[in-house]
Amino acid sequence: MGLHKLGSELPESATARELSQAFGHKWTRADRRETGRRVWWLLLELDLNASPEHDFLYSADIGERVCAMPANVNDDELRGQVSIASRPITEHTDMTFICSRLTFLGPLKRFVKAVNQVGGRLTEAIMEKTEIQPVTPTQDSLPMQGMDASSMKQITAEARAIKCYGYSAALRLHRLCLAPSLHGSFPLAGDQGISFSVDTLNTLLPGTVYGYHQEFDDPLQALLQGTNLNILENFLLYPPQSAFEID
Repeated sequence: MGLHKLGSELPESATARELSQAFGHKWTRADRRETGRRVWWLLLELDLNASPEHDFLYSADIGERVCAMPANVNDDELRGQVSIASRPITEHTDMTFICSRLTFLGPLKRFVKAVNQVGGRLTEAIMEKTEIQPVTPTQDSLPMQGMDASSMKQITAEARAIKCYGYSAALRLHRLCLAPSLHGSFPLAGDQGISFSVDTLNTLLPGTVYGYHQEFDDPLQALLQGTNLNILENFLLYPPQSAFEID
């Protein structure tokens, strides 16, 4: 299908002929190119997220990317045979949540490649250097003044979802080290896994694990992680507007 070849957009002044020459005739329409990029990055996201749980194997080419990232635009802007002008990530659109979520793929890709470069064996050195960490959502800095209640609710839900997605991304890797951390290996990864569990539960269900202390014994720490993962599996299957409306 050639989805991975949908490179960066041409200048806004590009003609339909120039778009056809750059991307091929079937990709001259803005909505088709953007749909192709979204499909490719969704497939890559699914592939990379599954990799750590399947011996760090993957199907997609995770070398130097060719397919451009999806644009931060509203769907109704994708009309005609024109170039797509992505907005800054600080401007909220229909795609801001997805674009924010995809930023986790870069560190994950480097992590998977690092493990494969040493024969698929996860080491403490690799875990200590991982860049996969929770982030401050872009949505937290968006100006709310002048917004209607529905938009404010959506942005708040998205910010909450991105926070939890960051904890989930980090926890999915650190949980690989849970068992050995109980026996003295990967101590830093084990401690961070517990910390991410607590932070996630506090974000999803405020007040449930306040008063957490490091004195928790190992079985309880393991249970905390397992409970957290089960919650995440359920909550992150749904869009933020429905998944995170918790009183």
